[in-house]
Amino acid sequence: MIEPARTSFLRDFEQAVSRHPFIRPLSAMDHDTLARVLGAYDGPDPYRSSPAYFQFTGRRGLWLFETLEGTVIFCRHPNVEETVLVFPPIGADGAKLLESFFKSVPSPQGGFQLARFTAAETALLDGGSTVSSGTVYAPIDERVLDWAYPVHVLGTELVSEHQGPQFRDFRQNIHRAERLNLSCRPLQTSGDSTELKRLVARWVKGHCPDEEAAAQTEPFLHVIEMLRDEKIQSLGFEENGTLVAFIVWEETDPAKGTANSLMNLNVSAHKGVSEYSYYRMCCDLSAKGFKEVCIGGSETPSLDRFKRKMNPIRSVELSSFVHFVEPHLKLEPDSYQVA
Repeated sequence: MIEPARTSFLRDFEQAVSRHPFIRPLSAMDHDTLARVLGAYDGPDPYRSSPAYFQFTGRRGLWLFETLEGTVIFCRHPNVEETVLVFPPIGADGAKLLESFFKSVPSPQGGFQLARFTAAETALLDGGSTVSSGTVYAPIDERVLDWAYPVHVLGTELVSEHQGPQFRDFRQNIHRAERLNLSCRPLQTSGDSTELKRLVARWVKGHCPDEEAAAQTEPFLHVIEMLRDEKIQSLGFEENGTLVAFIVWEETDPAKGTANSLMNLNVSAHKGVSEYSYYRMCCDLSAKGFKEVCIGGSETPSLDRFKRKMNPIRSVELSSFVHFVEPHLKLEPDSYQVA
């Protein structure tokens, strides 16, 4: 996997948080710890319950800040150097927990960005005004990550059946794909890695300038490695023996019947293959008893329109904020109780 170079500042930041008594780094081996923490979340954003989502988004560095007050998950921004994403707190007093976090953790050079806040959770930020600690949260337009447009949740049975006028466009594209006689099979890292990397390289070459190729390739390679996890499922689609598309998802909570789609990639020249991959994912999940699958939000209006073709059963709007401290106010180190 390609690992982006660390600047000296990032090394200093990571060293500082590594010495903090209430911060621990999380790796791919810490799935159970992450699942335990996320199990306390009971809100409308399905990705906030997904260990795979956090491991993917935090692939460049992921940490857990945990005290008796609760937990804050934070990570290096996957796309913006020297910026750290801070996710909504998990705890009874979220506002106090956030204040404790920002008093304790050194500010990265690119600043903190608060990520994936629902409308209800923005109340924790006091409407963006200055609080007693001098902390200010300013709303920003999300332009990089996938909640620039709403997060959508699909009903797996509804998509599998795709009946009614609301599915007309989607249904037509499924029929187009079915006429291609695509072959479909689960993927494995061990046996399919080379072919998957070839598919990724083909997509990157067609969509990205050479100078951006490495950065655009890295997320796909990370997901390919994630296929080793038994909770990560996938389907690959072949035209005349050549892999042209794949879709990857996490079976997040079988008891609740919830899943989260992680990635979909398609290089086929034929219309309908992307829709067909979502359809086959929903068929697979519905047959296993999963009622819902989150397909995330979108960075662009065209991608949002594509996802709305599948008639989401609900959509969730999320917000981003930047954090800073009024320069005339100095924060003193906080005291904590060990969790």
